[in-house]
Amino acid sequence: MHQRLAALGKTRERPAAEPTVSAAQLRAITPADAAAFNAFYRHRPPVKIRLAGEAFALSVLWQPVMDQGTATAIDFKVGAATGRLCLTHALFKGWLARANPGATAGPPAPGHAALLLESFLRQEIAWLERQLDGTIELIAATPLDRAAEMPFAFVLRSGQAENICLLQADAALAARIGRLLDDASGRPAAHRLELPLPVSLWWGATSLSLGELRSLQPGDVIMTDGWTRGAQTVLVVLAERRAALAEPIGQSGRLVSAPTPLSKTRWGWIMEEPQSANGQPDDTGLEDLPVTVVFELARMTMPLREVSRLAAGSIVPLPELSEPAVDLVANGRRIGRGEIVKVGDGMGVRIVRISADA
Repeated sequence: MHQRLAALGKTRERPAAEPTVSAAQLRAITPADAAAFNAFYRHRPPVKIRLAGEAFALSVLWQPVMDQGTATAIDFKVGAATGRLCLTHALFKGWLARANPGATAGPPAPGHAALLLESFLRQEIAWLERQLDGTIELIAATPLDRAAEMPFAFVLRSGQAENICLLQADAALAARIGRLLDDASGRPAAHRLELPLPVSLWWGATSLSLGELRSLQPGDVIMTDGWTRGAQTVLVVLAERRAALAEPIGQSGRLVSAPTPLSKTRWGWIMEEPQSANGQPDDTGLEDLPVTVVFELARMTMPLREVSRLAAGSIVPLPELSEPAVDLVANGRRIGRGEIVKVGDGMGVRIVRISADA
């Protein structure tokens, strides 16, 4: 029996296996928040800006990491909306020193520091006020021992220096900022075609020999060559050409990587022509012919217009994934049905149904 099959020997003894946690227990995301994420996290070139006379390239960033003790939180208002921006200490202190040269006392109070920064960046703030159609007020600037998790982030690059910035804002303000970044980047308009593209959600994949595939029976457990973090990460495959990892959140999924040509990822082997043991293409039907088996959660379609905008952090609609069930797909054909199970420290798929002619 192939080592990827958890069933062993003639008696086909099976390890204890229990279903994984289902996606129904994950937190949900509102339609307004999803629209804000997609407006902010969108495929676009870096935005070239000048702040305090220095040139920067601004790029949105998903899943940023800020070292402990390196952030300053700036509470602000844009019209009636409130928010918080976290800057690195290096960036903030550099601007503050230029705003208040010759200061010999200790750090200014949070409210005073915010006023100094607002005065120092008054030209940049005035431009932002015109673009966002609202008065901007910096309320307080407070050092943080640890930056809290925030839904939006971007990085400012200048030469070899990188400054990660975190942003907390409501959905409406985040969407306005996203549209502003679109305009400032000079990004060409996204494809306007509503041409539907096929989208598959893959939980994992493995390679079996034809003989092993034919021997499968209900109850067998197949271990996976997966990309999953537990049972909750799926591979979103776009038109069988591009792929991105996504974490389900309710009826949506957040991309945790940018769409990349599938052939250039570590999962490109899934699309390759099976090879025989001597490395040559084999179509003789021998029992050791390798067959790639994909564990597919669902299939759907997305308009080309939406697919062309996807980036890390984007939100995509997902079908109901409350059951840990998958289709077994080989060479593009469904050959069976299984359920995701935990086997020791690993993950696998227990066969529920298998085609007689698989």
